[in-house]
Amino acid sequence: MEPKRAQWGSKIGFILAAAGSAVGLGNIWKFPGKAYEGGGGAYILIYLAIVLLIGIPVMLSELTIGRGAQANAIDSYGKLGHPGYKWVGWFGVIVAFIITSYYCHVGGWVLRYVASYATEATKVYADPLGYFYALLGYNAVTGETWFPLTAVIFAGIFMGITCFIIVKGVESGIERFNKIGMPALFVILIILLIRALTMPGAGEGLQYMLIRIGAKSPSAPCFRPWGRRSSHSALVWLLWLPTAPMLKRKKTSPKTPLSSVVWTHW
Repeated sequence: MEPKRAQWGSKIGFILAAAGSAVGLGNIWKFPGKAYEGGGGAYILIYLAIVLLIGIPVMLSELTIGRGAQANAIDSYGKLGHPGYKWVGWFGVIVAFIITSYYCHVGGWVLRYVASYATEATKVYADPLGYFYALLGYNAVTGETWFPLTAVIFAGIFMGITCFIIVKGVESGIERFNKIGMPALFVILIILLIRALTMPGAGEGLQYMLIRIGAKSPSAPCFRPWGRRSSHSALVWLLWLPTAPMLKRKKTSPKTPLSSVVWTHW
């Protein structure tokens, strides 16, 4: 008899968790800069084309495989296809491990800056770049280096919080956190949008990003949107395969996975 599998408590919980796997620091921190470097409107058009032609079909495929196999990312390929295809699942697990190894540090930076803005905002604003280098254990003026203890501590705090949420389970941990965290992130994005639109030069920025479709791009612009989309939607680390079996078969309509894909990409 197979052990009872953890399941999502609600459709909205699954959709928010799916969106949470794709929407985050990359959208706020890296996407605007990459879009600017890639040609503004031209980059965004390529990005949208990749979403429609590659992103959505691949994510729906992973959801379908996960729902059909009712297994983890490794066993799903061996269960529905040839046993030799398990290496595809192993590849996704390895990529997830690599991503976690650096993302925990980025999350630690965020926690450190939250604490810094609350306790020593003046010091941060006085020399933003120098403050960040100091967090990494480097003095750009003297060339001195040291062990980045503060960064390691906050990375450990970030991983501790993450592990606590996961240990609490699917419904009581991941789903409950996303029901609070995702609406909060949406509010933060709205605040940032309003702030950005009221800053000097906002009009020129909008014109470059949305109107100058034919803007000249730097090297290899066509490959950058694919990298951003694949990392944002967790395509390269098979996150969707193990989460799909957690959907309740009797209570989940076919529209639920599709809704999660749409919300994740848009």
